[in-house]
Amino acid sequence: MFQLLIVDDELSVLDGLELTIPWRELDVENIYRAENGFEALEILKRHPIDIVISDIRMPGMSGLELIQEIKRRWSGVKTVILSGHGEFQYAQDAIRAEAEDFLLKPVSGDTVMRTVRKIQERLRQEWDGVNSAQKMKETLREHLPLLRNNALYDLLIGKYADRSRLEEKLKHLEIPFAEGDALFLMLIRIEEGFAAYDPGSLSLFEFAIGNMTAEIFGKQFCTWMTSDPNDYLVVALKPLRTGETDMPAAVAISNAAVPKRLTDEQLVMERLANQLQKNVLSYLKGKISIIVSRPGRFPADIRGLHETNLTLMRHRAGSDQGILFAMGGGSDEVASIETGSLDHLYRTPNLMQLLEAGKWDDAEEKLALIFDEVQRQFAESREHVAEVYHSLSASFAYVSHKNGRLLAGLLSRHPELPASKQDEYPSLAQLKHWAEGVLRIMRSDMEKQIRTARASIIAKVHHYIFEHLSDDVSLQTLADHVHLHPVYLSKIYKLETDETLTEYLHRVRMDKAAAMLKQTSEKIYKVARLIGFENTYFTKVFKKHFGLTPQEYRDR
Repeated sequence: MFQLLIVDDELSVLDGLELTIPWRELDVENIYRAENGFEALEILKRHPIDIVISDIRMPGMSGLELIQEIKRRWSGVKTVILSGHGEFQYAQDAIRAEAEDFLLKPVSGDTVMRTVRKIQERLRQEWDGVNSAQKMKETLREHLPLLRNNALYDLLIGKYADRSRLEEKLKHLEIPFAEGDALFLMLIRIEEGFAAYDPGSLSLFEFAIGNMTAEIFGKQFCTWMTSDPNDYLVVALKPLRTGETDMPAAVAISNAAVPKRLTDEQLVMERLANQLQKNVLSYLKGKISIIVSRPGRFPADIRGLHETNLTLMRHRAGSDQGILFAMGGGSDEVASIETGSLDHLYRTPNLMQLLEAGKWDDAEEKLALIFDEVQRQFAESREHVAEVYHSLSASFAYVSHKNGRLLAGLLSRHPELPASKQDEYPSLAQLKHWAEGVLRIMRSDMEKQIRTARASIIAKVHHYIFEHLSDDVSLQTLADHVHLHPVYLSKIYKLETDETLTEYLHRVRMDKAAAMLKQTSEKIYKVARLIGFENTYFTKVFKKHFGLTPQEYRDR
């Protein structure tokens, strides 16, 4: 399966290419999209892309500049240029940038499919070369840093509940961490001296800081780095001399008692972190703040350590710059500033994202996780319950408004579910009942909207067919009439009527022909013409449908 990235600053082009082309038929597993070159580079850093289709003219970074950067950093990625300009100079520039093809807007779906198939064939030939096994290893090796970064990122946001899957991933990516290993997390915030640079340049600085970190810490720690959703750098550190960092088997983040030798280990980390700050200032001319966590266990404590580091960055560093803070083994540093925060309410994909995507079953599961967490940890905290209410209410209202509805209007027929009265929910159980009820009503309304919209489209199609039955009515003609892609029109028609458009059109033509043969004296060739057929072909089709020729049917 292939991974494809579309880059264009026009949303209509992004939507058109993503939604109207049957990518599954092209063995394309995932479609990624970016509105500019900088977003594209970030996606390429996080995902092993095979093919990039990019507009040539975009603000900030042109398509040619993007392709040149791709060729420099990911030589195996194939690129295609899109342009609304047919000048010869643009084609020459695309050739010099080593693009695989140059397509002029507006580009048809067939043209894009042909181009992608051609590139896929080239990629397959490269992958299936004489030394294919070695090439696969080289490809994996080329993407290894990205895949490793993604694996740590996924742990930070709470993925990999299945430990066996995580173990397999670690082995496949040659990451020297295993369940139960001693672990520290280091949080790095890029600050003064870097703010003036564009996102593309910042990614290079992040790369340089990562190399410095590996070099400085590498003699005493295994290092594993990624960027978190806040664009902070996160480094997982595993002591190499495990005998000196032995920890009790069940260390709890909230009350870890750390042996003195671990405190000594942290002193070493603090010294190395200070050296990292000095090197960044000396060689990159910028400042960074660093938070070094207390010890924990891999992988169970990663998310908790990271959340604690973020809290300390807010409260210990704040707006100051060049700060270095290493936590002790106890919890006093955090206990004084943190009462405990909700996790599932904000963990991605959050409820708002699931509602926008129409993933109703997943949204229902998300609500269950949220209320289970509150029940277990914050059931007596009125403030946490209020936080849940306001967050859920905002998500419900936002998505309702995007769908052209007022939440109060949706709930007006359900007085037991008021739209905006928190006092109606004195208990967590009542709030849960309200949220589940609102979700159920929104789902029902959205599904009704979809059915209504589809019914309107089908009615327009039927009307057009009856008005133009004598014309050459094709799927493309019908799709153009209702302003939809033919593939999408076929899909929704089949979903709503349980027959294809072709079957319906054929049935209508045959029924009308049969009625005219019985009820009028029109000659058979005229009947054929009135339903859009040539006479000879009409006779064959009619006999296949009814088992009789038109004349036999009329005479019967």
